[in-house]
Amino acid sequence: MKIIFPLIFFIALPFVSFAQTITGKVTDASKSPIVGAYIIHLQSEHHAHSNEFGKFFINDVDVGDTIQVVHLGYETLLYQIKDTKEELVIELTESIFDLGEIVVGQNIKKVNVIAAIDVQTSPVNSAQEVLRKVPGLFIGQHAGGGKAEQIFLRGFDIDHGTDINISVDGMPVNMVS
Repeated sequence: MKIIFPLIFFIALPFVSFAQTITGKVTDASKSPIVGAYIIHLQSEHHAHSNEFGKFFINDVDVGDTIQVVHLGYETLLYQIKDTKEELVIELTESIFDLGEIVVGQNIKKVNVIAAIDVQTSPVNSAQEVLRKVPGLFIGQHAGGGKAEQIFLRGFDIDHGTDINISVDGMPVNMVS
């Protein structure tokens, strides 16, 4: 019996993890908490986000491991863990966030592909069906007989289409003259 307990201890020893949970707080230069900072444990790729108080915790961290702290508008910081028992206080330095060049062009290929699929699945048989495909434009049958359809543009009544200019190749198609 005296031998069984030490034997179990030495057999179970390799399976016991000595890794710890670290806690910390991410602040800026004025000691204000930074919300939503992304903290990555580089050895295990476990990660955490700082809460509204700037606090975070990460499991399975050993002394000597490295964490990376990232937040938009601040410089990325690499921090090596020296002690797992104390709460870390990580101060990020502000950096300028420079948005690169944005090019807006006429390449609407994706929209054309979607429109082509839409036409294939529900073909257009009349001018009314063409107008029904316009976003924000709603066409409904007017109450009573002998009247044109009632047209609404984003919830506003546009008086049977006289308050909207519809043209084909620059030629108006819904004007009385």
